[in-house]
Amino acid sequence: MNLSTSQKIILTFMVKILIGTILLYYFGYLNPSSRSLLNTLFMSVSAVCVTGLSVMDVGTTLSNTGQIILICLVELGGIGIFCFSNWIMLSLSGSLSTKESMVIADMLGSNKGFNPGFIIKSTLVYTLGIELIGALFLFFYFIRDMSVATAIKYSVFHSISAFCNSGFTLFPDSLASFSSQWYLNIVIAILVLFGGIGFLVSADVGASVLAFFRKRRRKLLLHSKIILVFTGIIIVVSSIAIFILEIENSRMDPELNIRIFESLFIAIASRTAGFSQVDMNSLTNMSLIIICLIMFIGASPGSTAGGIKITTFAILCGMLRSQLTNRSSVEIMYRRVPSKIVSKAMTVVFIYCILAVTALVLLQFTELYGVVAQDTRGVFIKHLFEVISALSTVGLSTGVTESLSNPGLCIIMGCMFIGRLGAIVIIASVIGTRRSLDYKYPPANILVG
Repeated sequence: MNLSTSQKIILTFMVKILIGTILLYYFGYLNPSSRSLLNTLFMSVSAVCVTGLSVMDVGTTLSNTGQIILICLVELGGIGIFCFSNWIMLSLSGSLSTKESMVIADMLGSNKGFNPGFIIKSTLVYTLGIELIGALFLFFYFIRDMSVATAIKYSVFHSISAFCNSGFTLFPDSLASFSSQWYLNIVIAILVLFGGIGFLVSADVGASVLAFFRKRRRKLLLHSKIILVFTGIIIVVSSIAIFILEIENSRMDPELNIRIFESLFIAIASRTAGFSQVDMNSLTNMSLIIICLIMFIGASPGSTAGGIKITTFAILCGMLRSQLTNRSSVEIMYRRVPSKIVSKAMTVVFIYCILAVTALVLLQFTELYGVVAQDTRGVFIKHLFEVISALSTVGLSTGVTESLSNPGLCIIMGCMFIGRLGAIVIIASVIGTRRSLDYKYPPANILVG
């Protein structure tokens, strides 16, 4: 059967989810009588899509075997569907075609070709290395109150979950009980950041640091500059906004330094991961909207994050600037962005918005059909938050996940699946490759705005 690259990736992804569902259903529960096939499928999708939305308390519902299965599924998704699909295709065919290499390079966020084998090996070393270091630091924290075996389990589980930006925890309230534990939260935040910027940016920064110590001049790639600068801006601006919007919220920690760190942690984790020091349901609607915007943007291409990606957001900002300053082209950091890339960025945003609106309407239909708006105050923002969180593979929730109907759970699963693979990849797998059209229609002047 002759499958395209996109179809091979989707098929591999679906096989992972199916295997994960079977393993969790038969070997993952403490009490087998409480298991549900749909809930198990939901957990498998959430894990492989490194989302973190959950319909159960992982720490008390799943057995040790189930927790191991879950975190292994997270690892498979976190290391990347791109790497494993590449590895499978390499092992089957021995090499990739030029066309396939270009597709994979584009999905990893690289504008140039690459050696697939090198990318796979480097990504594996980077992922496992960061996770191992993170687990070691977390072990020093958990060993204070746990046995060695339990501390190892908690350290490895949360290190993988944080780096892969899934947000699964073994605690019933995520990290809310540890809001004052600076050491734990800083380690988690750093792991989330490393997972969010991706291998390519980390490798570029590492090479520049090494060149500096060797007294050699080396500039960061434009891609890395955009990721680092815009990541910093988004985190700083959103954390300040959340702090100001929640300054009168009595449910936040009364100590100023902890409240500042809570706002900063929300800004870091909300971009990519489902960890939370604060119950999302206790935040104001204004903060929830800010978090929706952060989730919508996401993090770096080729990382474990979802959303439209920071580079897409940067192009949108550049396009707005070009319109306001009457420039003929989109420019970012003194470089011109080709119109083809600008068009792709606009396509990504348009498709994302269409998917979000469609999923929201369907979720409102399955959960609130026939109920008037006056009787559902506050539910709309919660459903919007849930859809954006699933579509951006973040995993934060206001607490409505477990109360969703079976059709509602299927909608959220679809959002997680599409969000992890990317709408363009799924559309390409259905439409196939279309040849480029050489002709052009005459230009038309259309009134806009």
